[in-house]
Formats: sequence, structure tokens, C-alpha cells
Amino acid sequence: MTDVVCALDLGTTGIKVALVDAAGTILVRARAPASPMDGDAFEFDATHTLETVTRLIREVVSARPDDRVVAVSSSCQRATVTPLGEDDRPSGPAISWQDPRAGAAATRLAEAVGPRRFTAITGLPPSFLWSVGKIIWLRDAQPEVWRGTARVALLNDLLLCHFGAEGVWTDLSNASLTGLLDLTAL
Repeated sequence: MTDVVCALDLGTTGIKVALVDAAGTILVRARAPASPMDGDAFEFDATHTLETVTRLIREVVSARPDDRVVAVSSSCQRATVTPLGEDDRPSGPAISWQDPRAGAAATRLAEAVGPRRFTAITGLPPSFLWSVGKIIWLRDAQPEVWRGTARVALLNDLLLCHFGAEGVWTDLSNASLTGLLDLTAL
């Protein structure tokens, strides 16, 4: 029996899963296309992503049934947000980090807070890339989705919830690209 890490990569164009041993050797891997983006909107079906990663995990684990998974590591599209309903299931499409529709909302926020103050608080320059602009855009541009949204999750957070974590939470490394983290106060 070999102790392995199950490494997940929820990328923009592909979802990859691998079993890796302690020496860093990839023992088995599987890949599938990511959920297609919706035109220039850079939206995608987060449920499809969760189903795909689950299928790929089953595939690599069944290819090496004698191995023991001792840890799971995940990387993903960090500033991507998914609206969730009260049941912590997606209530609308995930909005990818590169979706530019949040540009005007990010500009309004930067003007209201002040660009230098925004950067001093978050460590980030004002930009449509960060989650906060996407959340504001979602509220303003898609009120029907927003009404059914109880909270917003990053992709890794949604994955953890899907795998059984109690509640929706994030870590500081992922929170650092939301535009919502005060770096001094944490």
C-alpha cells in the first residue's frame, strides 16, 4: 500500500485529478474539459464542475485500489465566485475570475472607497478581477439570481462543502484575492 495525495486542479479550461506519492511522482491522472464558458460572459455551471471532479477522483482511485489517500490538495480559479442558495447549492452560474462585466462595479467601489485606501486595506489594486466586483455586479445585473442567493462561495469553498465540510468557509490565501479581506485585521 502506498500513501498518496489526491491532487485536484479545477482550471479554467480543464479539470485534472492525480494521485501523487511522497516523492512527488504522479502515479495516475485523469483530465476532463471544464464546464464550457457561456460566450463572453465567462460564466459556467459549478454543479458540472463538482460532478466532473467527483467522477475523476473515482477514476484515479479505482485505478490504484491498494493506495491510501492521506490528503487532498486543491487548486482552482481563486477569485471565481458562485452564488449559493440556503441549501449551499449553486443558485446561479459561477462567474469566472476573468469575467470583465464587473469592471464598472469595481470602478464604482474604488471611487467610493478611494483607490489608494482600497489597496491599503486589501493589498490589491482596484480591478474587475477580484470577487468583490463580481458580487456587486451579480447583485445589480442579475436580481433574480441575487434574490435566491444566501451566500457567495469561491470554487475551493464550494468543493469543500460538496465533499462534506460543515458550512461554507475559505482560507486566507484564497480570501486574499476577493477584494474583501482586510490584510491588517484579517
